[in-house]
Parts: sequence; C-alpha cells; structure tokens
Amino acid sequence: MKKLEQAQPQYGFYDRLNASFPSQLIIDTTELCNLACIHCPHPEFKKSEHYTARSQDGELSAKAIDEVRDHGQGICQYVRFTGEGEPLIHRGIFEILTYAVQNSGTMVTLTTNGTLLTPQRIEQVLATGVGLIDISIDAFSPETYAAVRVKGDLNVTRQNVLNLL
Repeated sequence: MKKLEQAQPQYGFYDRLNASFPSQLIIDTTELCNLACIHCPHPEFKKSEHYTARSQDGELSAKAIDEVRDHGQGICQYVRFTGEGEPLIHRGIFEILTYAVQNSGTMVTLTTNGTLLTPQRIEQVLATGVGLIDISIDAFSPETYAAVRVKGDLNVTRQNVLNLL
C-alpha cells in the first residue's frame, strides 16, 4: 500500500483505487465474436490451442456479482460486460445483465460492437436496466470501418445505433 500512497501525487488517479476490492469488474462472457477486428487479439486467439468457443456459465457471473454486492459496496464503481468476445452472442446475456443490475449495487455497463443490436435485442438490453451501453465504432467511412472491423458493415451498425437512440 505504501507504493500506492507514494505514487498518488504523480498520477492523480489513486483516489479510486482500494487494496480491499477492485474499482471495476470486467466480465468477459464469451469467447465467441462475429467480427475479426484488426486491433483485437481474438482472431489470433481463435487459432490457438486454448480457444474452445465457450461462454461463461451464468452461475459464475452471478457469483462475481454477489461478491461485488457483498464486498465491493462503495469501492467497485461499475461492472463492465465486455471482453474478447461479443457479449450479445451469449445466449444468456440478458439474464446475466438483469441479475447484475438487480444485485450488484453498482452501475452495470455493456460494451458491444453494435452489429447484433436488432430491434428485439435493443428492447431486451434496455429491459435489463444497464446504466451505459458502449458501442465500439472505429471509423466514419464504411470502407475504413470494413478494414478495421473485419466482417462488419458500418451501415448496419450505424442503423442499429440510431434504432437504439
């Protein structure tokens, strides 16, 4: 803990850090992704011997959320559902998000590439009560988007975002 105290003036972000519990919890719900973005390790990971195309068990997610509720109150500022895969591919994502919102006692966020935000999924995401939906878009032109978000279509993602708004 001494090192944190010594570094505090230098960086100025230690007010949100606490040695007893993380300031944020990042939950990666699935190894599956529908894109192959050039900045993401997922396309290479998919080729590795460690890749199994699995998704997280809802009970494990609930256990993590229960720990935030029981031990992280006032310390854990938010729970982020994001990661190496696309969360909206997970078959139980809406139940997982709902459980997190109702039981964590902190803000719950979802990061998605936006390609799967159909009108039905939009309604389901909004019904969970998540506090923030973060959509990863890395380009303004369809050509640049297609080069960065391989297998993605900016026109589809843009319309999905507009539908969400």
